[in-house]
Amino acid sequence: MRENTDYNAAACYWRVPLSELVGKTIVKLEQVDDWRELRFFCSDGTIYALHHIQECCENVYLEDVNGELSWLLDTPILMADEAQGETGMEEELWTEYRWTFYRFATRKGYVDLRFLGLSNGYYSEKMDFIRIPGEAVAKQGWIWNMGDV
Repeated sequence: MRENTDYNAAACYWRVPLSELVGKTIVKLEQVDDWRELRFFCSDGTIYALHHIQECCENVYLEDVNGELSWLLDTPILMADEAQGETGMEEELWTEYRWTFYRFATRKGYVDLRFLGLSNGYYSEKMDFIRIPGEAVAKQGWIWNMGDV
C-alpha cells in the first residue's frame, strides 16, 4: 500500500546533493512504501529522503543493501555519494534500465544501496535526494524531538 506523501509534486524543488549528509548524524531511518522512499532523521532536526518522484511509466526500487543500515545511525556520516551503474535496454520488453548506487560511510562501516530503475525511456529511473522543508514536515505530522527516537 502506498503511503500518502502528498509532497511528491513539490519534491523536485527540494533536491540537494547527497553530500549534504556529510557531517550530519542520523538518529532514525524510516523505510516507506516498500523501499520507494527512505527517510533520514538527523540530530539537528533536518529530515532528508531518498525519494522517487513518480510520474507515469517507470518504477524504481531498492534491489540490494550491502552493509547494515544500523551502521548509519548515531555516528557522523563521513562520506555520501551517488554513482551510476550499468544502463541499457531490455529489447524484448522495450524497457530501459539503470542501476544507481548510493554509498555511505561512518566509523561503523560502509553501506551501499543499489536501486534499479525501469522505464519506457522517457521518465526518470533514479531516486532523488531531497531535504524536506519544515512546512512539509509539519503538514505530514512528522514533528518530532530527540526524545522520540
